[in-house]
Amino acid sequence: MIRLDGFLEYAESHRVSVCLAAAAMIALIAWGDAHLPLISIGFLYLIPILISAAALNGLQIVALAAACSFLREAFDPLQWSPGASGRILTALAGFAMAGFFAAELNQRRRLLQNHLRELEGEVRLRMDVE
Repeated sequence: MIRLDGFLEYAESHRVSVCLAAAAMIALIAWGDAHLPLISIGFLYLIPILISAAALNGLQIVALAAACSFLREAFDPLQWSPGASGRILTALAGFAMAGFFAAELNQRRRLLQNHLRELEGEVRLRMDVE
C-alpha cells in the first residue's frame, strides 16, 4: 500500500512524466500489435490508461481511451470490417470506464488519507490537552 501512495503522490506532482510513460507504453503496445497481425493484444491498452488515470482529468481520460480504441481497431485482424464502429465504441466505453474507475479509486484513497491524517492530529491534540 505504501508504494501505491507514493505513486499517487508522484502522479499528482509529475503529471507530464506519467503521461509520457503512458505514451511510451502505448507506442510499445501499438508496435507489438502491428507486428503480431494474427494475435489481438488490444487489451494491453488498459495498462497505460489505468496508470495515467491518476494524472488525468475526465476529458483527458476519454481522449486517451479514444486514441487507444482507434489503435486497437487499426491493428485488429478484422481491420475495418462491417461492425468496426461498434467495436470502436465498445472499446472506447470500456477503456474510458476503466480509467474513470481507477481515477475515482485514487481520489477516494486520497480523501481517506487526508481524513485519517486529520483524525490522528485531533487525537494527538486531545492527548496533549489531557
